Amino acid sequence: MDPKINNQFNIAKKYFNESKITQAEEIATELVSKNSKVVEINYFLGLIKIRLKKYHEAIEILEKSNKIKKNFEHTNLLLGIAYTQLKNFVKALNFLKKELQNYPNKIDAYINLSNLYIELKDFKLSEYYLTKAKEIDPIHPMIYEIEGLNLLRQQKYSAALSSYELAIQHKPKSIEVIFNIAKIHEKLFKYSEAKTYYLRAINLAPNNGFYSNEYANFLNKIGYEKEAYDFLEKNWQDFSGIEKCRALETLAKIASGQNLLEASTKFHELFLLNNIVHPNFMAMLYGYSEIREIHLDSDIFKRAKQVFDHEKIDNKQKAYYFFVLADIYKKNDAEKYVESLVKANSFLKKYRKYNFEEDASKFKKIYAVDNLLNQYELEKSKKVNPIFIVGMPRSGTTLVEQIISSHPEVYGAGEIHLLSDELENFFKKVDLSPEALERVKNKYEHLLSTKKENKRYHTDKYPLNFLYINFIIKFFPNAKIINIDRDKNAIIFSIFSRYIGDKLGCSCDIKDLNHYYLAYQKLMLFWKKKYPNHIYNLSYEQLTENPEIEIKKLIEFCGLDWNKSCLNHENNKRVINTPSKFQARQKIYKNSSLVWKKYADFFPALNEISN
Repeated sequence: MDPKINNQFNIAKKYFNESKITQAEEIATELVSKNSKVVEINYFLGLIKIRLKKYHEAIEILEKSNKIKKNFEHTNLLLGIAYTQLKNFVKALNFLKKELQNYPNKIDAYINLSNLYIELKDFKLSEYYLTKAKEIDPIHPMIYEIEGLNLLRQQKYSAALSSYELAIQHKPKSIEVIFNIAKIHEKLFKYSEAKTYYLRAINLAPNNGFYSNEYANFLNKIGYEKEAYDFLEKNWQDFSGIEKCRALETLAKIASGQNLLEASTKFHELFLLNNIVHPNFMAMLYGYSEIREIHLDSDIFKRAKQVFDHEKIDNKQKAYYFFVLADIYKKNDAEKYVESLVKANSFLKKYRKYNFEEDASKFKKIYAVDNLLNQYELEKSKKVNPIFIVGMPRSGTTLVEQIISSHPEVYGAGEIHLLSDELENFFKKVDLSPEALERVKNKYEHLLSTKKENKRYHTDKYPLNFLYINFIIKFFPNAKIINIDRDKNAIIFSIFSRYIGDKLGCSCDIKDLNHYYLAYQKLMLFWKKKYPNHIYNLSYEQLTENPEIEIKKLIEFCGLDWNKSCLNHENNKRVINTPSKFQARQKIYKNSSLVWKKYADFFPALNEISN
């Protein structure tokens, strides 16, 4: 190598060793441009690109290096790492195995193969390669880190924590280890410890939007919405690229939930008019349409149409676009409104690939599991006094929670998906044990202990909890359960006419919705017969016709003393994060259950299911 080039090369390596990676990249890039056939320099620049997480660029350079001199040093290892990060696991596996052929005692190859098999969810093979790595160097710090990740992905949180604590002894400033420890504490409901580790990660990389966004989402999830909002509002401008968009998305959603409409508008517009097209662009457009009227000739919609026409977006995002278009046409053009709704739900159906048989099977399992559940006795909960508000989505659960949580002794917890998420596993495995059930109950109690603001009662208004009423009563014998009855066609059309989340797979087909509704009705009759004293049926239509009478009866069923604030639910300032957040803050109005009749001629299925 020419002495002058060699001198520059050594300077670049010195910068690299001093962690001045950007300076090293500048020199190495210039050297490669003038000495493209020197394999050592190409290889070194590829290594720098890996360190900077510029994986596409790294692959381009290292493939070129491989052509100059095949299998030079650890080119195969670096290519394996880059392809793993880009989720091209076939190529990654090929290069990592080549590295092992050339260097059978190279510990980094075993460690990266272990990491690759974690990504492939083959945890046994991951452990195999980790064992091989331990044979070479049992105290290599990356062993504990990969071991921790393996256990974390298997949801073995306590064991994962032990491995990560060993890793951090060797690498006290490893931001990924610190971040994963935060995640584990969050999973174990140790929120104070989780917060400490999130902040440690952020202190190591204060301008890294990823860690800051994860921290804000953690705060938001555990009920500290204001703290999450204040943190992001202070820091979002320091982030770049997709993470800046992510922060704007979170700020917009928190502001909407808190009814801060001006702030929510500002953050929505910053997101939507950004040069970067975030994968959730159309979802944010839909959120914006809930707080501001959109016109076809507005800058926001012109931008959305440009994204729809020219960007690669999935069917779910296309569905959001047509739901917004439906909202634009709703007032003045019934035909285009209906046409847009049909397109929106068509794209949603393609995205979900839903088949009603999946839900039919689940309903059958509910009855089967109920017989098993009767065998067990659990320790009675003394920590929470829950009021569950259930029913079909769009039946009025948000309104009813807003009314009940206006009472000074009640905390409105919104939709808590924990029971649903945990109990789904029982339906998959049909593997019940008192110990497993106690763990689910304890998780729910622990989660609520961080949320309920020292109030005696809390509401949980996740509508689909009607599926788990037997579990709820087994966990919390003192639970009050309110089932909202509403006109079937009103519910079905209301669900069909907007995006309500992905928990209800049948939402994009009127006939599927009818089948689901009938299964819901049948199940509620079964629960009501089995638990007559726990379940209160509230008619949505009667509530809107005679609010004061119905609200007083409702409050009495909950075991609460009467409080006039329950008649003024629109003054309740609590955070609402469900699709009905804006309607629930309005005064009760009549005849909303008749809206579907305006469009019955466009949807013959609505008239069919009426019979």
